[in-house]
Amino acid sequence: MNPGFLSIWIALIIMILLFTGWKSLLAPDFNKKLSLLVIAIIAVCLPLPLWWPNISAAKWQIHASVVVLLAAAALSLYFQAEKWSTRSYLITAAVIIGAAWGLMRKMYSFDPIYHWLGPMWDAPLLAALLSCMFSKSSVGQFTLIAWGSFIGSLIYCMLAGASQQVLIGAWSWWDELALALLFAAVIRIVLAAAAGIKNKISAFWFNNRRGGTA
Repeated sequence: MNPGFLSIWIALIIMILLFTGWKSLLAPDFNKKLSLLVIAIIAVCLPLPLWWPNISAAKWQIHASVVVLLAAAALSLYFQAEKWSTRSYLITAAVIIGAAWGLMRKMYSFDPIYHWLGPMWDAPLLAALLSCMFSKSSVGQFTLIAWGSFIGSLIYCMLAGASQQVLIGAWSWWDELALALLFAAVIRIVLAAAAGIKNKISAFWFNNRRGGTA
């Protein structure tokens, strides 16, 4: 599969679902207009060669689209988490996710044979699982995944050899990010459905028990 195909495919599906009334399940805590604005800015930046540092020999480079994404995630964290203790907790969680992501990337660069789903799928799945463990909010999970992927790329860059260049914002980078966000959304929906079923079973059992003892 060509790099970028997966992220574009996932983005189109999510956009269609958001416009057809699935926002309450996919992104219940997001502001729809601001989210579409950020997506539009990223879409405009992506085709442009906006890399920093603008040196082809640099060990790592970051694209302007990633800067927009990280800024949006940081602002979401600031306004959603009212207390600094909560912000500090989420920042620590993002560092943990980034460390796990970067180490897994490095491990698979040695030998990608032993994997769960696939060498490209396992790190996003682990990041999604950890983000759902650290935060129940869709905004919080988005922030953890966005910054976790960035931190993971920096950690991988430090662990990689001198000849290895890391492009933070390449299409392959966006593919992993899109997979992680998709996995987090699926996990969130499954957990919400399981909680709803549990509540219905508990209510049914309670009503039957109360009716039997009356």
